Amino acid sequence: NLLVETGGQMDLANDGWLTLSGNLTNNGTFTIISNASVNGSLIVMGNTDGTGTFTRQQYMPNDDGWHMVSSPSQQETIIGSDFVPTPTGNVLPVNFDFYAFDQSQTDYWINIRASGATVNSGFETDFTAGKGYLVAYSSTYGKTTLDYSGTFNSGDVAAPALQYTSGAPQEGWNL
Repeated sequence: NLLVETGGQMDLANDGWLTLSGNLTNNGTFTIISNASVNGSLIVMGNTDGTGTFTRQQYMPNDDGWHMVSSPSQQETIIGSDFVPTPTGNVLPVNFDFYAFDQSQTDYWINIRASGATVNSGFETDFTAGKGYLVAYSSTYGKTTLDYSGTFNSGDVAAPALQYTSGAPQEGWNL
């Protein structure tokens, strides 16, 4: 078992790997660090609980390349997170792309932007547990280490229902 006490801090280094056979109780701050070379890794075989803050860093190069991400946190907000900045007057900056995938839709790739770079009102507000997203950031985004924060998912996390339509252009895809 591992306990991070109130006011305590535990940083799991980017090259650190921690497997707990027992429980993790976090009443302080627990951060899993990431950089361009490697990500820290935490596996808890027991339960995770506590009133503290969990942060999972994700190194994301500003290279306009596409990367797939999925949040380890429960009910983390998308807009206003490190992954999608808060819009100004409902208009998002142009230095990133953020998409969800849904095979049940006519347009499979759902952009967080509507026309005119405004926020797509139909886009989900929170990351969905077990769901992947497609992202790209330009060199002007200003960050390369992005943080997930909140209570981490624990136990089995079911992926959203997979659609399969035989012969469909994207049959069986799921991020």
